[in-house]
Amino acid sequence: MEITIEEYLAPFHSSEISYVPNPGNAGDSIIALGTIQKLTQLGIRYKLVDRHRLSLDDHIVFYGGGGNIAYANFSVNFIRRVHNNVKKLVILPHTIHSIDNLLKDFGDNVDIICREKVSYEYVQQSKTKARVYLAKDMAFHLNVNQALSYKASVVDKISQSIRYIFCKLHLSTLQAPTKTGLSDLIYQLSNKKNNPSILNAFRTDGEKTDFPLPTDNIDISEVFALGTETEVMIKESSSRFLRYINQFEIINTNRLHVAISATLLGKKVNFYPNNYFKCQAVYDYSLRGYSNLTWHDKSENTLRNVS
Repeated sequence: MEITIEEYLAPFHSSEISYVPNPGNAGDSIIALGTIQKLTQLGIRYKLVDRHRLSLDDHIVFYGGGGNIAYANFSVNFIRRVHNNVKKLVILPHTIHSIDNLLKDFGDNVDIICREKVSYEYVQQSKTKARVYLAKDMAFHLNVNQALSYKASVVDKISQSIRYIFCKLHLSTLQAPTKTGLSDLIYQLSNKKNNPSILNAFRTDGEKTDFPLPTDNIDISEVFALGTETEVMIKESSSRFLRYINQFEIINTNRLHVAISATLLGKKVNFYPNNYFKCQAVYDYSLRGYSNLTWHDKSENTLRNVS
């Protein structure tokens, strides 16, 4: 059933929600901030909860929207651990595939909200007892002006900077934000760009494609990743991410939340596929109607700086 998130959330007005944001890159911070803003707007009480917490028994748990509930990744492992014993589990708008056994295990205390029709049809056709809904990605509920105006306190800035630096010292080359991504950002900031109005922000992680990366590419979703464990981290990551995008006029990307954020900021967006159906499915369901975004399918394997 297709819904608006406002009508779905209305019955939770008198409840207290344990909100577990999906961990990940700056795009996940954008999703989390859109969720926090919407819950606040609707007057729904919530508490951010660490997904590693041992027990959420009898809680109403909202698992934050995000990219990929599939196979046996961290999202699947968390959901498998908690779904039987919580009072209610709500999986906020997600892309979902390849979890047949988990879907069969769900009881009627689970609600699944898919963010595009490919996932929705997959879950609908399963034998799950969970209720299944279709709604837009939570990033579409983001108030970008409010996010851009966020200013962390001096103490928060210092603590987040220290956390960021120490985090970087222990990261592998596969973790976000990667050292390569940071060096790309520093290089681009310290050298005059050929075209300062254009941002190339293509994936360099496991969802990258064989698309030839521009020499000035910056995977800003991983560069501006601070985590989603606290509201300060979510707001700081989102504001830095949005401010960086806002410097440019044209955005070329196959990062879903770079595309959504740039579209909401009114930028000219050229949007390309990732290595599975996610980007195109969300485009078809939620982004097709935006006049400032152009979709380029897999047959277009060259960069187009459309002005």
